[in-house]
Amino acid sequence: MRDLGTEEIGELTDLEELMYVKATVADPRFKLARSLEGQPPGDADSAAFADMGARLQVTPRHGKRFSMGPGFDAYLDKLEQQAAALERAADARDADATLRLALEIKGTCRACHDDFR
Repeated sequence: MRDLGTEEIGELTDLEELMYVKATVADPRFKLARSLEGQPPGDADSAAFADMGARLQVTPRHGKRFSMGPGFDAYLDKLEQQAAALERAADARDADATLRLALEIKGTCRACHDDFR
């Protein structure tokens, strides 16, 4: 498991490793979002989603170094926007938006993997 901070993410030199690090951050939060549907995240959960948003904003910025073309870059742009919105929602303790955005990010990841994996 590669649980890297935002600065360390920028130092990665391989797309596969970058995606593995992204999954290390995101996959547990995807499960958390599904388990919390219908109930608000607690303070620790909100902090975890804010951290996810912060780290997933860095991933697309560095992922473009490994671009597979405009379609791939469009997914990265969408992920960066969703991650920024997730961080804001989690920081504001907006439970509905936090859970919705976490699951939307999962959909973006899945769609990108379907197209480019």
